[in-house]
Amino acid sequence: KLDHIGDCITALPALRRLKAQFPKARLSVLSGRAAESVWALEDAVDEVIEFNFFHARSGLGQIAVGAREREALAKRLRARHFDLAIDLRKQPDTRDVLQWTGARHLAGFDHQGRFPWLDVALEWDEDVPLRAKHGHVSDDLMALVDALARRVEPEPGATLTAPAGKLSLPAPELRRLFSKPVVCVHAASGSVMRQWPLEKFAALMDLLLDRGDCHLALIGGADEAQFLKPLLQPRTRPQVFNLVGRLPLEDLPRLLARSALFVGNNSGPQHLAAALGIPTIGIHSGVVDAAEWGPKGPQALALRRAMSCSPC
Repeated sequence: KLDHIGDCITALPALRRLKAQFPKARLSVLSGRAAESVWALEDAVDEVIEFNFFHARSGLGQIAVGAREREALAKRLRARHFDLAIDLRKQPDTRDVLQWTGARHLAGFDHQGRFPWLDVALEWDEDVPLRAKHGHVSDDLMALVDALARRVEPEPGATLTAPAGKLSLPAPELRRLFSKPVVCVHAASGSVMRQWPLEKFAALMDLLLDRGDCHLALIGGADEAQFLKPLLQPRTRPQVFNLVGRLPLEDLPRLLARSALFVGNNSGPQHLAAALGIPTIGIHSGVVDAAEWGPKGPQALALRRAMSCSPC
């Protein structure tokens, strides 16, 4: 908290929240000399490391920090082997100091993607003339700590439970389908920009059948049947079950819950499978940021190519 006295006081609730979330942790505060008296009053603080980044009088601004001072501080901090460094200042001028700490995990406020190396970040909404804020800075700092705490909690279990009842498919077909582990494949998408090419899905399906002892269930709505037809025409293997347009939407959770794996584009079935807790692989394009919209579940992940233009 390389800040002035008043700013440090506004950070005390966040610091206490941090101690409550990690009660066994040792908390060291990197602070300017002028604010050390504030930290001396706080029981949650185990250590104060002095580093003067700003002048004591706020109107005088930032102190010029040269390479020698920066290297000396980095050496002191890295010797402590910190697990986490968190910057409790919203403005971005102190954010780079996090990288001097040598900590394994870094948290702070981002601004327009300037700090992509942050492991946990909230967006700083900037100080814009004539635009009123909607909350106190203390609340924003506590929100950052809460975001950090959520990231280190175990992944939640399934958030949905499939309804009871039978699948509305002929009993002989169901017996054949589930005689082996079922991989559910959704190769369509609501947007062409989110559509993994069908030839890629075809290659994946062949690999699954050649290398895995499984059955494939191709799913989709009736309006997607014509689009998905190329996947079925050259595949007369009995291991492929065409359920496109044949399964009512209310039956989809029942099918997914009994499957061993789901693979599909960034679309509704992907999120449903993840929420049901089955292993889910979501295939994402560069249009939508997978960190924000990837499948969320205890056994879910998003696959995408790292594109310099993404999200685009």
